[in-house]
Amino acid sequence: MICDVYLWGGAAVLNPTLKKEEIEENSLICSMANGRVNNCYSLKDYVLKTALAYGIWKAQPIGIMPIFEDLKNDIQGVFDPLKRAFNYDVTVEAPGHTWYSEGANLILEKIK
Repeated sequence: MICDVYLWGGAAVLNPTLKKEEIEENSLICSMANGRVNNCYSLKDYVLKTALAYGIWKAQPIGIMPIFEDLKNDIQGVFDPLKRAFNYDVTVEAPGHTWYSEGANLILEKIK
């Protein structure tokens, strides 16, 4: 059983076609965790911003943005998997894709 999941600088793209249905379908990822899905993203992760720009038009990897924020308001059920997703802006602690290991202790302190 998986309790908590920690995503740091994730390259996964939840909505390559920018459709809400696609994000909702991919939100089932959260249901694999019995606990929380913690997405740590950095607004200064230029590796993710530039690398995926060449491969997928208008792609937004989860490592540079909060996930499922726009869908949380539509949730009715208490046990919906989206309620398990928590976002942490770690731009200060990881000002780039290769900085996650150096800022690991500060990032972990931020996640409570």
